[in-house]
Amino acid sequence: MWYFAWILGILLACSLGIINGLWLEQVEANELADEANKEKDKMGQSEAKLENDTLGNDDLISNDQIKNGLEKINLAKNETSNDTTA
Repeated sequence: MWYFAWILGILLACSLGIINGLWLEQVEANELADEANKEKDKMGQSEAKLENDTLGNDDLISNDQIKNGLEKINLAKNETSNDTTA
């Protein structure tokens, strides 16, 4: 019966080794993800600061202003295309 206990011990040791390897890979992946998020946050903050410094709050354009500008451009294109066909 000693061989039965020996086989169980080997299987337990292999299982613990595999679980430990999976845990280590997960920890390393989490550390890399945290570093990437920190870099992304730093870049986002510096870009936002750069935009605020260069444009100023008064120079920001709203989505409505962009839509109105695009509508005016499309209307102008339609008028010029109608003039050339007439």
